Amino acid sequence: MRRWLTAILTAALLIGACSCSRDPNVAKKKYVETGNKYFQRGKYKEAAIMYRSALKRDMKYGEAYYRLGLCQLKLNQPVQAARAFRRAVELQSENDDAKAKLADLYLSAYMANPQRPKELYEEIKDLAIALVKRDPKSFDGLRLLGYLAWRDRNLKEAIEKFQAADKAKPFDQDVILALSQVLAENNQQEEGEQLAKRLIEKKKDFGPIYDALYVQYARQNRLADADAIRRLKVENNPKESVYIRQLAQHYYLTNRKSEAAEVMNRMVASPKDFPWRFKELGEFYAQFREFDKAISYFQEGLGSGGRDDRLLYHRRIADLMIAQGKKQQAAAYVDNTLKEYPKDAGLLALRASLSLDIGGREQVQTAISDLQASVGQMPQNPVLRFNLGRAHWAKGEIEQAKTQFTQAVNLRPDYLAPRLALSQIALNRSEWAVALQGANEVLTLSPDNLQAHLLRGSALLGMGKHDQARTELTALVKSDPSSKEALFHLGRMALSLKEHEEAEQTFQKCIDDSPAGMRCTLGLVESYAARKQFDKAFQVMSAAVQKSPQEQSLKLGMANLAVQAGKHDVAVAIYQELLKREPKSSDLAIRLGETYRRMGNTSEAIVYFRRANELAPNDPATHFPLALVLDATGQHKESMNVYEQVLKLQPDNPVALNNLAYLIAELGGDLDLALTYAQRAKQKYPQSLDVSDTLGWLYIKKNLSAEAIGIYKDLVAQQPGNATFRYHLGMALFQKGDKPQAKRELQAALKSSPSKDEEGKIRELLARIG
Repeated sequence: MRRWLTAILTAALLIGACSCSRDPNVAKKKYVETGNKYFQRGKYKEAAIMYRSALKRDMKYGEAYYRLGLCQLKLNQPVQAARAFRRAVELQSENDDAKAKLADLYLSAYMANPQRPKELYEEIKDLAIALVKRDPKSFDGLRLLGYLAWRDRNLKEAIEKFQAADKAKPFDQDVILALSQVLAENNQQEEGEQLAKRLIEKKKDFGPIYDALYVQYARQNRLADADAIRRLKVENNPKESVYIRQLAQHYYLTNRKSEAAEVMNRMVASPKDFPWRFKELGEFYAQFREFDKAISYFQEGLGSGGRDDRLLYHRRIADLMIAQGKKQQAAAYVDNTLKEYPKDAGLLALRASLSLDIGGREQVQTAISDLQASVGQMPQNPVLRFNLGRAHWAKGEIEQAKTQFTQAVNLRPDYLAPRLALSQIALNRSEWAVALQGANEVLTLSPDNLQAHLLRGSALLGMGKHDQARTELTALVKSDPSSKEALFHLGRMALSLKEHEEAEQTFQKCIDDSPAGMRCTLGLVESYAARKQFDKAFQVMSAAVQKSPQEQSLKLGMANLAVQAGKHDVAVAIYQELLKREPKSSDLAIRLGETYRRMGNTSEAIVYFRRANELAPNDPATHFPLALVLDATGQHKESMNVYEQVLKLQPDNPVALNNLAYLIAELGGDLDLALTYAQRAKQKYPQSLDVSDTLGWLYIKKNLSAEAIGIYKDLVAQQPGNATFRYHLGMALFQKGDKPQAKRELQAALKSSPSKDEEGKIRELLARIG
């Protein structure tokens, strides 16, 4: 009987325990208690999981939000922490620490944003006032109001608030730091200085207070005191390498390089205290552009550590070679280092970046492969994403490039390079509004960004807003008269508006040996050539080439000018010389082939177009010139094969779709397939008259005369003097049975100067109409 009763009691206890664990109020508290234990042991990720589990039981549990915010602060997740504290404040009106933490996060974001968002300011102010309202002696509320008053340059009020905060919590290091600085700004330098010195006595390891005094002494030109405070910082913290470097930098910048070297060498003498001493020394000299000395220290570091340490030194040596402009040497160094670290994502990315900078088109695919491997290892790295986008862009894979640039921006919204790239792509595609929006977004983050202003000016120009574009670019030149880039774009704008004299004057102002200056030289030459002033153009180009004989862009410009001027032999000679230097350059092979084509030497043109295609078989740009010349020489089937290769690489390439559709129609192939191609091309290029002509021609071939007439009436309305469009409209009308209207269109076509071949066909059709 007792056993049976015991069993009942045990079962009841188990049921009670089970029902208790199912109670959401009990469960959420248990989760928070467990999370707190993890937090105390420094296991912040595990603690965060517990707090989230509590929130799954009760989405209005303020304590869990507060604790989650504390975890996210420890995990360096400020955005997520702000969200958690915001919710905690909403649910726990008495939680002053949550308000203070939230206000601090907002204050950091506010100070980091050069636009100083008003809404953030108001949020901080509201939180601070709420804290003081609950407790007039609130330390957090008073210090926050002090920071806001300081930001508003109300120094007297700032001093009052900070002093009140100091009474509430005596000698808090952050408040004393701020108070000493505000006193100095309020012409109470001695009082502020004495306060800072008292803090140093109490908090010898608080670095910012030394820095505040150093800035004050430097502004007052008190060099001896500046020396002393830097030395004191090191004496009080002898094992802090950052402080040693600061003292050495001070000596270096005051022309005491031997003293700087002596200070830095302290680390070499204490290898146990400074295991990264060679890295510190290398970085120190690198910042002052003493690259050889920096590299020598990094090379010493190669022998001082393990395998991973050596990798870091290898990377820095390569970085400094690049900083010196020695990209070929850096590429060789990286290739050699990859033999020891073949799968290192950083080295692969560096090799890829160098390939993009110094390699030709044939190296772009290697760069893409390297970067894809690196991104696979570090998918959250925005710089790798950006460089992968650059590689796709160089290969002509614009959509893939945009995807990578967009992901880089998503990973790091303040990363300007991918934003600028997206804006440039939009500009290249004549998507003026998109380009303008992108440039404006960059300028919001960085108001003085030169490239963003240039993109904005170009976008405004594309939108036909010439006055605004000119104002934008002129303002750039006024703000920085030495800006070659701004002058170059201003000259390009004048050139596009056919304001040749203004363009020439502008280009002449920015010609020098810099890359932008050389582009100005080419712009001036282009302006002369546009007015058929080839003698002047050759004179400028010859002088530039003579001054910089090794500069390939200038020699290439000379060859291009020769082609424009009809001096094809000169162009051929230069292109062949350049091709000997870069035998794997598909671009040079294309240029040489095009020159031969203009000379009427189609056999040689085909030779070089084929060579370009063999050098870069995966680049659609090498297929088109070959396909066009094959078509022009009657080799239609082979031309079609080339276009089909393009569509294998880029299934939606509108040029290949259009041209292949036309060839199929002309050669009597599958008209349904050709119509599909033409319709896809039309979707991609809805404004292209040539694509519309191909589509209309296919409608005629398929006896869809009504559809063809609709297309050709629109084309004739846009270009009434185009003989081909009138001829095709006449054919469509004749096909429909409207002979009188067809005859009128054909007669109008004859008056529009058709080609001899087309004229014969028009007269033949008129004879049939009678």
